[in-house]
Amino acid sequence: AVNAAVLPAVDKADLRQAGETLVDAKLKVAQRAIADRKASLAADDFKTLAQAPTAVKCARVDFGDDSKLWTKIQKSTLNKLAPDASFFVVSHVDDDKFVLFTSVSKAHVALGLSALDWADAAVDDAKATKRGGGKPNAAKFYITAAAPAIDAFLAAAADFAKTKGVA
Repeated sequence: AVNAAVLPAVDKADLRQAGETLVDAKLKVAQRAIADRKASLAADDFKTLAQAPTAVKCARVDFGDDSKLWTKIQKSTLNKLAPDASFFVVSHVDDDKFVLFTSVSKAHVALGLSALDWADAAVDDAKATKRGGGKPNAAKFYITAAAPAIDAFLAAAADFAKTKGVA
C-alpha cells in the first residue's frame, strides 16, 4: 500500500520503517509471551523432576534449547529443591534434533561422574551423534537421534551414573 501511494520517496521510506517497527514490536511481544509460557511449563516439570527420590535424575523435558532458561531453572528450582542431585535432561528441538543439558553436583564429580563422560556414554549406547561441550560439572550438547532412541539414551545415562556409584 505504501508503494502505491503518491508520496515523496523519503516519506515512503519513513512509512515503511514505521510499519516494520510496529510489526517487529508485536512480534517481540508474541515471542516473549510464548517464551514465558514455555518457561512456566518447564518450571513445573523441573519441580516434579527435582522432587524425585533419586540422586541422579535423567529425563526428557521439552523446553527447546534455551540456555538462559536452563540456567534460570537450575538456579531457581533445581539447586534449591535438589542441591545434591545431578541432572541429565534432554529437550526436543526439531525433528530428530535434541539438546542435552547436564548438571553434575560437586559430590558426584568427586565420585567420578563427569558431565562430558556421561554424555559420551549415553550417545555411544544409543547410537546417536552429538556436538557441543562443557566441563566436568556441566555440559550442553546437540544430539541427533530418532525420537524413540531417546528412551534408550536416558536409560544408558542412568546406567552410566550407576557405574560411578551414583544412583
